[in-house]
Amino acid sequence: MNPNLRNFGLAALAGGAVVAGRELLRRVGQEPSAPTVPATLPEQEPIVSFIPPAISAEPNSAIPFNPDALPGEELRGIREEPTYADPIRCVPPVLLETAAFTDTRIQPATSVTRAVDQTRLWFFLQQETYRHRGEGFRSDWAFHQYAAVNGLGAPLASSARAADQVSSGGQRYGFQPFARDTLYNQIPNWTQVSSLALLLDGVIPPFGLGRDLLAATYRASGSNLRPEWLSHQVAVQRSWGPAVSVSYTINVEGRTYGLQVFALETMFFEMPNSNDMRLLSASTPGPVTEAMWRETYKVSGAVYQPDAPFCRFAKTNRLGVPISDIYLANFDGETYAVQVFAGDTIYARPGEAIRRLSALPAPSSFDPPPITPPDLPSSEDALSNRTPVFTVLPTPGQPRISQFYGFTRWAAGDGRFYYFATQGQHSGIDFAVVVGTPLLALTYGVVVWAGLNVDGISFGAGPRSIIVRYGSVYALYGHTSAETVQRGQFVGPGDLLGYSGFPTAPHLHFEIRPVPPAMLNNTNPAQLPANPGFAVNAIDYFSADLNAYFEGELYRLGGAFWHFCQGALRNQANIVFGGPIDNRPCQ
Repeated sequence: MNPNLRNFGLAALAGGAVVAGRELLRRVGQEPSAPTVPATLPEQEPIVSFIPPAISAEPNSAIPFNPDALPGEELRGIREEPTYADPIRCVPPVLLETAAFTDTRIQPATSVTRAVDQTRLWFFLQQETYRHRGEGFRSDWAFHQYAAVNGLGAPLASSARAADQVSSGGQRYGFQPFARDTLYNQIPNWTQVSSLALLLDGVIPPFGLGRDLLAATYRASGSNLRPEWLSHQVAVQRSWGPAVSVSYTINVEGRTYGLQVFALETMFFEMPNSNDMRLLSASTPGPVTEAMWRETYKVSGAVYQPDAPFCRFAKTNRLGVPISDIYLANFDGETYAVQVFAGDTIYARPGEAIRRLSALPAPSSFDPPPITPPDLPSSEDALSNRTPVFTVLPTPGQPRISQFYGFTRWAAGDGRFYYFATQGQHSGIDFAVVVGTPLLALTYGVVVWAGLNVDGISFGAGPRSIIVRYGSVYALYGHTSAETVQRGQFVGPGDLLGYSGFPTAPHLHFEIRPVPPAMLNNTNPAQLPANPGFAVNAIDYFSADLNAYFEGELYRLGGAFWHFCQGALRNQANIVFGGPIDNRPCQ
C-alpha cells in the first residue's frame, strides 16, 4: 500500500442531501414571437456608412422563458438522472422538508411568485459574470467596483499578473480588460482607476501608454492588435472591445469570407475586399449571417440555437459574444437559467421573462469595502506553499448546503454512525446538488487524484473522488460520478474537473486538508496526496464576498443554534482523523 495514500480520507462521509422527485431542466425551447432588430437594413451594409439603429426592445424585453415549449439543444453539463423518493438515512431531513419540486420538470411559475432579494441577486449574478474569465467577483478590488457599478460588461480576462503588466514611461501599470473598456492604474496606486477608452478617445495612437495598454488588452483577450486593420480601428472608435478571436476565413456557399469576433460585434468581409467590412448585428438573416453567428458562438464553445429564447434575446439587445453557454444555477433555492455575454448577463426563472443583470439597480446599500491591492494568483501557486483564497464555489451558481463543517447536530445525533473516523464530526461542506452537476476548479492547482478510491485515499467520500492541490491545501471533491481531468494535470479557475455523483443521496462533499510540511516543497505535478492527519474548516478559505451566501445557507438551516451541536460557522476546531469521539452535549 502506498504510504501517501494510506487513509488519506478517513473523513469525508456522506451527510449529503437529495431533493425528492427533482430533476433539473435540461432544455430551453422556443417562445412566442418577440421583437427583433428591424429588417429594413440592407444586408451586409458597409461599415463606413453604418449608423446603429435604435433597438426595438427595451432592456427587459419580455421574451418569456418557457421550459415546456418545443425542445432545443441539450444544456451542456446537465445530465438526466433518476430521482429518488427514499434517500439513504445519512441525508439530514431538513432538506426533504424544503423540497421545491415534485414533478420531473421545473414547472412554470404560478400567478404568485416568491419575491426575490434583488441585492443578493445582484451579487449572485456578478459572481456568475466574473467567474468565467475574471476568476470571481471581488468587491474589495478597485477594477471590479468600478466595472460593476458603471456597466462595463463581463471581464474578458483576469487582472494582469506581474509578468503581463505594462511598462511605459518608466512606470508600471496594472490593467483588466472588460467588454466596454479596459481599466488600468499606476502601480501601486490601486485606488486610482483610469479608463483606456477615455485615454484613446476613439483613436489608436502610434506609441505611448495608450498603444501599449491596447496591445496588452488584445493579448489578454486572445488576439493581437493590428492597428492598420480597419476592423481594429472601428472597434476602438465604437468601443466594441478587443478581438476575442484571431482573424480567419470560412467558406459559405462557395465564397470565402474573412472574419474576426470582437467583444460586442463580429466584423466580416468577402475576400479579398477587406475594406468592405460588414457588421453582423446589422445583417439581415441569410446563409452568410447564420454562418457568422455560429462562428461567434464558437468562441466560448456555446451552442448556437437561432430560435431559442436566450439567443433571440441576446441578438435583439446586441449583447455581443457569449462568454458562456446557457447553464442552470441555483440561487436562493430556485433554479435559474443563466448565460453570460460580453455586454450583459441574462437570466430567467421558469415561466418568467428573460431579464438582464444591468437592469437590476446596484444595491442602494452597496458600500464597497476599502480597496485592497489585488493579490493575484498565478499558475506558479499551484505547487507553492501559498495559502489560496477561493473567489468562486466548486459548482455553478449558489447551491443549497445540507451540512456545514464541524460538530453539527446531525453528526452528533442520527448521523453519528457515519462519523466515527472523524471524531463524530463532519469534515467538510455538503453541497446539495443533483447527480451530474459540473465540478469546478477554484483557483490554480494540480490534480493529485481523480477516479476510483484506492488504498483509502478518500474513505467515505467514494466510490470516486477528485483531489486538487491548491498551494498549501488539498481540496477533496467527494462522491464524483465522472472525472474530466487526470492526475498531474494543471487546472485554472473555473476549469471543469468532473461531475457530482452519489445517486442515492446526491451531493458534493467538499473538504479541505493541509498539505503536510514535508510535501510543501514538492513541485512534481505527478505527486500523490499525503495524509496530514486532520481536516480544517473550508469556510476559512473562501473570499469575503461569499460570506453572505454561506450565512444565508446557515440561516436557511435554522441558524447556528439549530445546525451546530457546539460552536458556530467559523469557530469549529480541526477534525483529527481517528481522534477521540466528541461526546459533548448539544447546546
